[in-house]
Amino acid sequence: MSKIDLNDVNRDLMLRAMISMAMADGDVADVETATISAIFEKVAGETVEPSEIEGAASGIAGSASALAADLSAAAASMDKKVKEAIVKAAYLVLIADGEVAAGERKKLFDIAGALKMPQIQISTIVEDLDV
Repeated sequence: MSKIDLNDVNRDLMLRAMISMAMADGDVADVETATISAIFEKVAGETVEPSEIEGAASGIAGSASALAADLSAAAASMDKKVKEAIVKAAYLVLIADGEVAAGERKKLFDIAGALKMPQIQISTIVEDLDV
C-alpha cells in the first residue's frame, strides 16, 4: 500500500475509526493496541505510539455517534483515497482477530456511510483485502 497524506484531522479520524472497530467487542486490549499500531503504519505509512492509541480509546469510549458526526462533517473535504484508507484500516482491525460479528460489520458500514461512500465501493475494498 502506498503512503496516504493525512492531515491532522484525517489522521485523528482514521485512528478513532480503528479504535472504534476494536472496541466493538469491549475495551481495547494490549494486543489490539499493537494491531492498531501495525495496521496504521501499513495503511497510513506513519507510526502511532501505543500511548496515543490508549489515550484516544479512553476519550472515545461509547461515543460512536460523535465519530460518525465527525466523519460526516469531514467527508466533503476528504479525497477518495483518504476515505478508502480509513475504511481499509477499520476493516483490517475488524478482521484481525479472525472473527467478524454482525455488529462489527455494521459498524464498518456505519463508518463508510458517515464518509458518504456507496456500499458497492465498500464491498470492493473488502473483497480486495480478502484476497
